[in-house]
Amino acid sequence: MGNFSVNHYARFEPGARGLAIRYVMDLAEIPTFELFQQWGPDADPHQKALDQAREWTHNLAITVDGKPVQARVERASIVLSEGAGNMRVARISADLRPSDTASRFGG
Repeated sequence: MGNFSVNHYARFEPGARGLAIRYVMDLAEIPTFELFQQWGPDADPHQKALDQAREWTHNLAITVDGKPVQARVERASIVLSEGAGNMRVARISADLRPSDTASRFGG
């Protein structure tokens, strides 16, 4: 992963409670630095990860049976690791649940 990379991952799991989506973004050194600059020096990374997941979720286009649905964030977490040049890299993971999917997936 280059210093400017942002990688996305989404896993879809149908179940009794409807469709669950695991959404993960890996941020390399520069995007992590920019995100922390945006958040400010006194920000709680765990609360901000939840806020960030909510923001990203609003930008996802999810449709069920051809109709747009909004997803809600059930939980989010952040893991910070050491990157190149003593800079941090971040992985923000979020568990999402699109509205109105339980009846379609066995709920």
